[in-house]
Amino acid sequence: MNPLASINLSTDLALVEARGKVRTLAEDLGAQAVAGTAVATIVSDVGRRAIKDDLPVTAELAIEAVEGRTIMQVRLSGVSALPEVEGLRSRFGIEAISSTAVDGGRPSVELRIPTSTPAARVDEAFLDRERARLIQRSPGQLLEEVQRQNVELSSLLEELRDTKNALALKARELETVNRELESFSYSVSHDLRAPLRAVDGFGLALLEDYDAALDETGKDYLRRIRAATARMARLIDDLLSLSRLTRDEMHVGRVDLSRLAEEIVAELREGEPGRNVDVTITPGLEAEADAALTRVVLVNLLGNAFKFTDKRDPARIAFGAETVDGRLWYCVEDNGAGFDMTYADKLFGAFQRLHTTDEFDGTGIGLAIVQRAIHRQGGEVRAWGEIGTGAKISFCLASPRIGG
Repeated sequence: MNPLASINLSTDLALVEARGKVRTLAEDLGAQAVAGTAVATIVSDVGRRAIKDDLPVTAELAIEAVEGRTIMQVRLSGVSALPEVEGLRSRFGIEAISSTAVDGGRPSVELRIPTSTPAARVDEAFLDRERARLIQRSPGQLLEEVQRQNVELSSLLEELRDTKNALALKARELETVNRELESFSYSVSHDLRAPLRAVDGFGLALLEDYDAALDETGKDYLRRIRAATARMARLIDDLLSLSRLTRDEMHVGRVDLSRLAEEIVAELREGEPGRNVDVTITPGLEAEADAALTRVVLVNLLGNAFKFTDKRDPARIAFGAETVDGRLWYCVEDNGAGFDMTYADKLFGAFQRLHTTDEFDGTGIGLAIVQRAIHRQGGEVRAWGEIGTGAKISFCLASPRIGG
């Protein structure tokens, strides 16, 4: 390492000088701001700790051309390690952090940070000019640097205050929206149900008490009215379920997905005892998840699989898992009606149906509930389908795993 500048980080003024020299290097290189910011931030942090602990620490700054790229380097002598190394690496794009021993065994840490400057710009003449400029910084220039950094700090503090105020406003708006949603949910569950029950009740009374006075067309109309009110009631229930998903508190723990799927399938079989359905469930599937939300997901996915395989004999349904790009995805697959992938983007929208109610019953909100339950747990959900062949709905969670 051939340093352009060496600074003893023993005083606050030295820290300002170090930041100024780093900024000068970055500006003259035309490098992206993050490279200069990374070095300046790390040098300042190490220097402050050195002053606090009364440790002799030196910062050496250098530029190097490597394989067509320009690298900013800093060596911190008197430091054996940097805290939060991985955090620094991801935050600033640091290419390498290494510990060495120089100056007779004195510990040091070296950092290499790539810039966007072509290596062709870094020649000996450039380095000589930079070395001269960095050495010749006067006290007046240092004071100007301090003043400039104070202005920048004031600006950042003002931005932070504005951001804090904006977040507080958004929080108040969200609280208002949540209260309105709760009020709406109450109205839906109470005010809308009463007239629905009245319509259904009077329809039933007409069928029972005036059966002889009605011809078959009249009876058919009344049956349609009662079926529509029943569907509306289910729609209200689904809407309330969708709204509750965002309000109920989550309790994350280990969930046995295989056992949960077996319980749901058993319930579905009881509801349709005469069907020939071959269900395969991979044993030992577990995940860190909210049990209630995960049950909602599997109830809807397995329920859909049963529903859309109604015309298959035998129907085949499978619940398993696969690893894709290092992530574990849980899958519910069937050989049912399937769907056209052209409309896959509409599949998870509320009230979006790719089949008519004459073909399959439902409100068109089940997969919207699935998506919201998965997203609330930090996961993703996706779908594949082919008309007449079947469908496959896959989801992943924030930290899923197989087995123990």
